[in-house]
Amino acid sequence: MSQHGCDGRGGRSITPDTTLRLSRYFGLSERFWINLQTRYDLEHAKDRLAGRLQEEVRVYAGSL
Repeated sequence: MSQHGCDGRGGRSITPDTTLRLSRYFGLSERFWINLQTRYDLEHAKDRLAGRLQEEVRVYAGSL
């Protein structure tokens, strides 16, 4: 697999191209790889924004 979007150190996201290649190579679904990337991105954002979210975003008090 010469083309990849993730360097293993969190430097870049897994691209759709890489998702398809990994899926075929390992026999796992495309959704597995997309979900893996999404979970990583979410956890990274939580860590990065940990203290700021409470200060910058108020909880919506109305009803939906």
